[in-house]
Amino acid sequence: MLKKIYLLTIGFFLLSCHDDAINLKKEDNNSQAQSMFYKIYNSEAKNHLLIENLNGIYDKNNISNITSISSDGSPLKLTINGKTLVAPISLIGKGGSWRTSSYDVKSLFGKKIFLKAVGNNLEASIFNNNSSIASRTTEDGLSVYIPEILSASVTELDSNGNITPGTVIRWNKDVNNVNGISMMVEYNPYEQFSTSVLEEMPSPESRFIEMQDTGFYVITEEDLNNFPSGSNLSFYLGRTAYAISTDGNVIKDTSIGAITAVRADFEVAY
Repeated sequence: MLKKIYLLTIGFFLLSCHDDAINLKKEDNNSQAQSMFYKIYNSEAKNHLLIENLNGIYDKNNISNITSISSDGSPLKLTINGKTLVAPISLIGKGGSWRTSSYDVKSLFGKKIFLKAVGNNLEASIFNNNSSIASRTTEDGLSVYIPEILSASVTELDSNGNITPGTVIRWNKDVNNVNGISMMVEYNPYEQFSTSVLEEMPSPESRFIEMQDTGFYVITEEDLNNFPSGSNLSFYLGRTAYAISTDGNVIKDTSIGAITAVRADFEVAY
């Protein structure tokens, strides 16, 4: 299986004190700027729509949100298939943002979204994936396929439930997802229980792996050999989407970012 591997000194995922909870850390880092994750959470567009669905592999508590962000004024109103979403507004600097969980965010995944700015509103239309929406031009708006919600399982652990080379991560394959799967393996020194592990690796380190959306991945020695045996690692799987529109002067105007991700923590036995 072809894959690209990046070693990052700081992960863009921020560990939570709760097992399997997911929180995403935004980092101004050149390596991360090349990734889809960075663009999704740090869009340069004037108006940005962010769609999230985050889960733990074992903890099924779900975080689903739609966030509207405006860089130069009050957040725009968002209308989806004729329904206007209302949410609290939080002003940030000269811009602002709002977030809502009241809309059925899960229903947006596995669909195509067509988005356009009309006055002070963002208007979104939802289509099935076999729709001809992609033929619309950026003069009308922009469209993007939001990948199916990710769910995953882990098998072939050792007798103590630890990750080893040969452990298999499986997930629901999305045949329409052209962006592949991203996996982050993160070591956080503050999450270690062994003094010897902490002494061997006192600084955080992460490994970022990109692969095709085949539905499974087998952990290799290469994935683990930078981390001490007995260390606790966080494994993240993510599917993403991003699209940005431009006008005739190539001034970035509106963008959509989406992510569906899962997390689980394991001890390494290698």
